Amino acid sequence: MSKLPYGLTSDDLLLIDYKLARQKDFLERFELDGLDKSLLDMSYSANINPKKYFAEVNNRVNTLFNNAKDRGLKPVFITITAPSALHPTGKDRIYDIKTKKQVFDFDGTGVFKEVTPSRIAKYLSKLWKRFLSLKVFKHIKDSTGFNMMYLRVYEPHKSGVPHLHGMLFIPHGYILKVKKTFIEHFKNRYNIKRIQFRYTWYNQAGGAVAYILKYINKTFKHAKDDCMTLEAYYFVKHRIIRFLTSRSLVPLWIYRKINYHDRLQDMSFSTRKWKDGSLKHFFNKEMISYFYFDDGDQVEDVVYWKDPNIIFEVYKKSFEPIPSKWINRVSNKVIPIFVDGVRTHSYRSDGSLVPYRMHLVAYTDSELLSEYYNFASFDYPYDRFKEISRLLNDRGYSVECDLF
Repeated sequence: MSKLPYGLTSDDLLLIDYKLARQKDFLERFELDGLDKSLLDMSYSANINPKKYFAEVNNRVNTLFNNAKDRGLKPVFITITAPSALHPTGKDRIYDIKTKKQVFDFDGTGVFKEVTPSRIAKYLSKLWKRFLSLKVFKHIKDSTGFNMMYLRVYEPHKSGVPHLHGMLFIPHGYILKVKKTFIEHFKNRYNIKRIQFRYTWYNQAGGAVAYILKYINKTFKHAKDDCMTLEAYYFVKHRIIRFLTSRSLVPLWIYRKINYHDRLQDMSFSTRKWKDGSLKHFFNKEMISYFYFDDGDQVEDVVYWKDPNIIFEVYKKSFEPIPSKWINRVSNKVIPIFVDGVRTHSYRSDGSLVPYRMHLVAYTDSELLSEYYNFASFDYPYDRFKEISRLLNDRGYSVECDLF
């Protein structure tokens, strides 16, 4: 059993190859009706279908950068390495007397656990979250009104110890404050010596995007020819998620179900629609609905539904008893009823049908416009129509406040 870089062995490679081959064979044997594609073709797994996954990673990176640029935010690159106590040659490393294995107090509770790459990665992730919870980032959110935007990627040392690269997007006036906080936090509190903070890209071809993609490409070197590299084997063996972004974009589980839709393939467009409420999910995430306004008229497309039999019954405005298996699958025991994309009633598990009255202030612009243009089809008080009209005018829309 020969030793390899990243703490791998030849047996590790053989076992991983065997498992991946079985998974690919299983997915390839199942075709999707009418699409002439197998489950393998539709997979977004970083290990099973790396080409497709890496294309999506590039899409996410570019979309995040464009969104940050639109908000006037600047990219800041940081690197966080693990403390020396977590390295196999660190001076302050600790070994368990009985097992002779290297251990570390990952949780700060006095309980020492064996040092493994996956535990180190989780520890670095914990340090990252603590860093982003510091006061300077709360001030940034208060001044901009936006949650922190970032992306991060893991990269292993030859010893198998992972380190973290991150790209933050912050206002220009806060860069030096964040830099000071970053150095004080990691060097003074966690005694991490090897850190990096970069915010200038004068001599970097392609700027900050190319700089972070350089580290991402190292992680996905096998994506081009679909041939496993030692880095790829490392991440599979230790089950480390190598790439992550903030929740600033449309959720991936939604985007992967709607990216066949002509208008929603653009991740930037889908993200904007997700933010303004035009793109949303219903029925315990079983249906994704998208609606827009075409020459003033609302047009709605149901772009995904998991169980067409149940969705059809509810979506077609039928108030017939809903199957009990559907009610049991809804955690709060309430099913929303939508008419032309607007929630009008709630169907409870006891069989009662009650009108839905969400506070109008909480409505998005799209929801207010939808209810305004469809008001005549609803059994709503006239005062509600006037309140909707007033809110739309307050938000910059010119609408009539009187039907007569």
